[in-house]
Amino acid sequence: MSGPGQRDCGLEGAVTVFFALITVMITALLLMVLESARTEGARLYMTIAANSAVDSLFSQYHRKLWEEYRLLGLEHYAYDQITDEMSGFLKPYFEAKNWFPMKLESVDVEDLRLLTEDEAEYYEKEVLDYMKFGIAASVWDLLEAEKYTDGVKEGNSVNSLSDIYDDHTKEAVRLEEAIGKIGECLEEIEGHRSSAESALASCSGEGFISEARAMQTSLGKIPGLVSDYLRKAEKMQKGLEESRIKLDAEKAKGDLSEETWSMLNEDISEYESYVSEDGARRQEIEGFSGRSEGISGYLDGLIAEAEDIIEYIRNWEPSEDEDGEEEELDIEALWEPVRTAFASCDRIQMGSRYGVEDKETEQKLEDIQTLLKGSFLNLVLPPGATVSTDVLDMGDKPSVFCCPDGADGRADAADRLFLTEYVVGVTDYFGRGSFDAGTKQTGSGALETEYVIFGKETDTDNLSETVKTLIEIRTGLNLAYLYTDNTKRQEARTLALAITGAFGLTPLVTVVTFFVLSVWALGQAVCDVRDLLSGGRVPFIHDRESFYLSLSGLLEFTSGNLAGKPGSDRGLRYRDYLRILLFFGQDTSQDYRCMDVIQMNLRKTQKDFQMNRLIYSLEADVHVSAAHLFTAQGIVKNQGIDTGGTYNMSTATAYSY
Repeated sequence: MSGPGQRDCGLEGAVTVFFALITVMITALLLMVLESARTEGARLYMTIAANSAVDSLFSQYHRKLWEEYRLLGLEHYAYDQITDEMSGFLKPYFEAKNWFPMKLESVDVEDLRLLTEDEAEYYEKEVLDYMKFGIAASVWDLLEAEKYTDGVKEGNSVNSLSDIYDDHTKEAVRLEEAIGKIGECLEEIEGHRSSAESALASCSGEGFISEARAMQTSLGKIPGLVSDYLRKAEKMQKGLEESRIKLDAEKAKGDLSEETWSMLNEDISEYESYVSEDGARRQEIEGFSGRSEGISGYLDGLIAEAEDIIEYIRNWEPSEDEDGEEEELDIEALWEPVRTAFASCDRIQMGSRYGVEDKETEQKLEDIQTLLKGSFLNLVLPPGATVSTDVLDMGDKPSVFCCPDGADGRADAADRLFLTEYVVGVTDYFGRGSFDAGTKQTGSGALETEYVIFGKETDTDNLSETVKTLIEIRTGLNLAYLYTDNTKRQEARTLALAITGAFGLTPLVTVVTFFVLSVWALGQAVCDVRDLLSGGRVPFIHDRESFYLSLSGLLEFTSGNLAGKPGSDRGLRYRDYLRILLFFGQDTSQDYRCMDVIQMNLRKTQKDFQMNRLIYSLEADVHVSAAHLFTAQGIVKNQGIDTGGTYNMSTATAYSY
């Protein structure tokens, strides 16, 4: 035991050891805290590296696609290409000498979306982003676009109804022609009757028998002519009943304005009135068959009687009377019974006016209609214009390999307007850079806009379909206009009166008037589209000044161009009508056909370009292995804490254009 004033060495040693242990433990704790903080920093570092790498990856967007079409897409050829490129962008981060030592193990790409996938949703999104925020474009007002769309619907409905009832007009004319043939046969019978009466008046038995037999021959035609008439009448009546169903269905669609419907329905109802009025005439004509057979049988008796008289006269020998004078044969008395009987013979006559007075003009209108409907493209192409018949070279078209069946419209009206404007802006159409003044070609020079609308394989087919559609729309709109122009309606009715005859059935006159108006509207529609393709303007709804085709000019048409003055200096151009067609029919199939055009043009400089290799977005998981830094020190291990040599970390990243 130490005395007073001496140190206790054992106690001091214990304190030293205690403080040493405490210091080691505190140091190990601090190192573990630092390691935990460093690990979180490593995770953040890895996330930054992954995000930066995917940003760098998507910065390799297809430059020409952006420059020419303002679409962003990352071109790739294989899955490994994406993972390898992203690994390359990550490598500098993991090779850096810093506090975050780690090794890249793998990159897994998930949920890769192509620009062509999901019914063109991503394509539309990029187009709309560009159109709404990337440019200062002049586009139609939405209300104006919807007005044109309503006009297209009405034009299509009017044209559809016109086509239906044009056929009925021709049926009515054929019906009148069938009645006309019956009438001609009856006139022929009357001619023979008159000749037979003259023969009897002159006591010519042979002449009477000849004319009576000629009457029988003509009477024998009546049953066949009546059957032909009845067949046509029944067919027309049944067709009108079916057309009334279509008419009501068209009305129910709501595409026709009340004013247009009222005017059309008023005239179309005349078709039914014609059939109704023809009902009484049909009953009358239906009885002609039995009456003609009865008359023919009646004539058999008269002919037999006439033959007996002739035989009697031939065999008659004169005899002397009481005074010794020869008795004379009273031939007049012999033929008087035949004359009386023949005079009472039934006579078939029409109880009403029949037939078509001016068959030549009516047939000419039909021929003009056939010509106008059968050779659209030749009639409207500007002089010197040519259209390629070569098949458009687009490779593996997205519209075939990527577009789902039954694609339909998804965008709302405002977005459809921007999609429409985009297509017109980036694609070529007929006349762009030539007939359409102030414009220049943007792509191949092919009829790309027309292809987007109709999807045919050649420029000729696409332009033909465009012209056909525009003429149909314009015909309907022109017919609706003609109904508002009383002067032109009266011109048409005057011509109809000339065709049917001034005393024709009133419903028939209206029926033929409708036909005249339909052909007139079609003729002006051909002029309209001809003006559009030549770079002119055509008002959406005509007025008296802009509707320049005269009825006489229409009737002078044979196989050349319709006569007329140049088109209006106001109204819509061809590209505006293409906008209408695009907006009216906008759906996902249009999106994919626009991708076809983009692919076709980019393949001119990059032979293997394909739209379905363009990535729109992806998600990726980055997997690394990392080593402990602070806890790997011996001072921590000596505390019996096993932190292991390495550990794994993962992070997710994503990107979309």
